Amino acid sequence: MDVGKERLTDFIGDKRIFIIPVYQRNYDWQQDNCKRMFDDIERIIKANRPHFFGTFVYQHIPTVGQYQKFIIIDGQQRLTSTILLAKALYDSTNDEELRDNIKSSLWKHSKGKTTYNFKLKPLEYDRNIFEKLIDCDKFDENIFSEEDKSSSIYHNYKFFKELVNSSSFDVSQIFDAIYGLEVVGILLDKENPQEIFESLNSTGLDLSNNDLIRNYLLMPLTDTDYQEELYKKYWLQLEKLINPDNMELFITHYLITKRRSDSIIQNDKKARLSIKNLYRSFKEYFEDDKNFNKNQNKIEDFFKDMLRYANFYKHFLFNENTVFSKLSKLDKKFYELMYLLDSLHSPIILMYLYDKYDEGKINEDTFLKFIDVLISFTFRAKICRTKVISSQFAGNVINKLDDMDINNNSIEDFWDVITFGKGNYAFPKDKQFSDALINESLYTTIKSDGCKYLLYSLELNSGHSKEIPSYDKSSIEHIIPQKLNNDWKKYLNSKNDFEIYRQYLHTLGNLTLTNYNEKLQNVNFNTKKEEYIQSNYYYTKELSAYNDWTSKQIRLRAEKLANLALKIWILPEKYNKNLPVSEKIFNLDSDSDLFKGTQLDTVSIFGKDKHIKYWSHFLIEISKQFYTIDKNLFKQAVSKDNVPMRSILLSTSKYNSMRSFALDNELYICTNFSAIDIFKIIRAIVKNFDSISKTNFKDDIWFTLKNN
Repeated sequence: MDVGKERLTDFIGDKRIFIIPVYQRNYDWQQDNCKRMFDDIERIIKANRPHFFGTFVYQHIPTVGQYQKFIIIDGQQRLTSTILLAKALYDSTNDEELRDNIKSSLWKHSKGKTTYNFKLKPLEYDRNIFEKLIDCDKFDENIFSEEDKSSSIYHNYKFFKELVNSSSFDVSQIFDAIYGLEVVGILLDKENPQEIFESLNSTGLDLSNNDLIRNYLLMPLTDTDYQEELYKKYWLQLEKLINPDNMELFITHYLITKRRSDSIIQNDKKARLSIKNLYRSFKEYFEDDKNFNKNQNKIEDFFKDMLRYANFYKHFLFNENTVFSKLSKLDKKFYELMYLLDSLHSPIILMYLYDKYDEGKINEDTFLKFIDVLISFTFRAKICRTKVISSQFAGNVINKLDDMDINNNSIEDFWDVITFGKGNYAFPKDKQFSDALINESLYTTIKSDGCKYLLYSLELNSGHSKEIPSYDKSSIEHIIPQKLNNDWKKYLNSKNDFEIYRQYLHTLGNLTLTNYNEKLQNVNFNTKKEEYIQSNYYYTKELSAYNDWTSKQIRLRAEKLANLALKIWILPEKYNKNLPVSEKIFNLDSDSDLFKGTQLDTVSIFGKDKHIKYWSHFLIEISKQFYTIDKNLFKQAVSKDNVPMRSILLSTSKYNSMRSFALDNELYICTNFSAIDIFKIIRAIVKNFDSISKTNFKDDIWFTLKNN
């Protein structure tokens, strides 16, 4: 490593070409970055002394000839911005001698022949606009396309020109001040550029996970042509397939799918793989392969595999411009699960299944059945307000599926796996689902979009609707309106229903589909019936047959629609059986009064099941687990006001008159409480711990009771 301090203009030199490697991000400095840089240059003029501009990390590319080529590893944002400022100065003066000095000093070679005339060679994405801008002798906005004008290169050039024109200093003074920018150049030799890159405290923008992962895979390749080949062949294709905005989530899901788990160890503690720890997790997974030794084939194979899964993933991405009628049969199911039900982590399971489908291990019909199971589980969970598919649940699912030989006869095995969840992740049974459909205020819990999905699905499966309107033209109508006019108030009072109508206002029975919601609003029921009878929606048209519309009719209609829903979002009968008490699953959201005088049978904490009989042992196990994760956070969680018996729960000495357990040599926890109190203590501790640490361990805890 060769480290030296010098002026920026000397660093750029006259016989040097700086190449931005393909693994770097595009030029993306914002105006506030440019403004700070310009302010620093004006301070150089005012103080008449140099200013440290930062560190440039670069690597020499062995070449023959008078020009030397270097790869910029860190500093491309500052170097590009300096040249854009220089171009703004060039275009702001008519002094030809000054213009020539600016050009030769900062962006164009003054003598000699080379295949590339500029001192900086940006990424291909930026290169065309950069060269067009720098090479024009006089700026003319008419030569730039709309796409050019949307680039950061163009925007920042224009911004620098505004700053130059409004500055109290002239072009010559600002140009001289650029000579006052000092840098530290770090020329790498045998050092690992990736390690250097990660350790730098750059003055530019923070790199995203996408940037870091791309750099990590491409930096080890010493052949720059091969780097560019892989970048164009794989990384650019990845971005085109799924859009850069989706890359972080895709790589997170990809990694969980490949690892068969979202569980990681971070700082010697259990954690969940997420976007926050994605880069570190990616490196650990990649380097865990014993054959990985910065091998080029290994890197290309990895790119190839990511691209294969990205081709699966693109089928799960939709937006408001998606034309449903043009989708394939499979994509329509993906649309339902991913877009209409917003099942964020389902792609973990879907990519696993798509892999089997792509390899011919399952056919389309089987794949569709698998997706229907996921749709049923997701929608029931939303209605019942239990946990939908999380990254943890998805990882557990594919881990279990991995132990099976998935084929076209595996639908029952798939049901077994999806219904394995306990506690908040249990598949809601028919009674729970039906009760929620009938009684819950769905319009407030699953919102208008969720209700629209529910009612539209009922219409599609009614067997009566032939030409129902398109989904995007449908809207939700409250039959009893949300805002009552005098007619409705009188009507509900006359039916002795005014005091209880709000209980049913947002429930399924009082909701229907229309295409003319604004027209109906709060007109009386008889007027609404005249519109309903003309509706193309079967269950809306059916409303015209009702003579009255009160809470009684609302409930009866909800019961009817709920029975139909059970046939769409199904759960096979074998999974609907009432469990004996010893098999009923309880969690930390359960009613504490249920546990008076009970004994435990099985306790599950973080996926590990234990046979525990006494509630005191449950408290000990919870305390041990959370004390091990973080003793200070555990103490904070126990000390909160919502923890029952907190004044005597922890002690620095062993209780003589009460049962206690030693967490370490200096801390004891009292366990001499009733079952109900212990349950409340555990619930409060875990809730507090999750709140302080911003985790979600509560959902990883459930238990069963012993038959008495």
